Amino acid sequence: MITRKLIQQRPNTSVDFFTPGDDIVTRLDELKALGSIESYNLNELSENGLEKTMTFIFRDQATLSGFLDEDVSFNSRELRKSYCETNNIVIETQEG
Repeated sequence: MITRKLIQQRPNTSVDFFTPGDDIVTRLDELKALGSIESYNLNELSENGLEKTMTFIFRDQATLSGFLDEDVSFNSRELRKSYCETNNIVIETQEG
């Protein structure tokens, strides 16, 4: 299993976190139904409300790599990058 976490740190609670679109959620649900993803959580919030963690548990590295190569994943990453830059949100990716 490969766990990938995306952690958003916003400057204050007035700034909304980036939220993935319906297209990426649909694809994640499809991959979960196929067994490629064991689980995912898009809304883990810190106690102070300034950090949001999205956690994905993939079957293996090949499955994660395949997902990252898909257009829907690429497009979502580009939207997230732009949104976070515009709204001064720091994003960190952890994988292991």
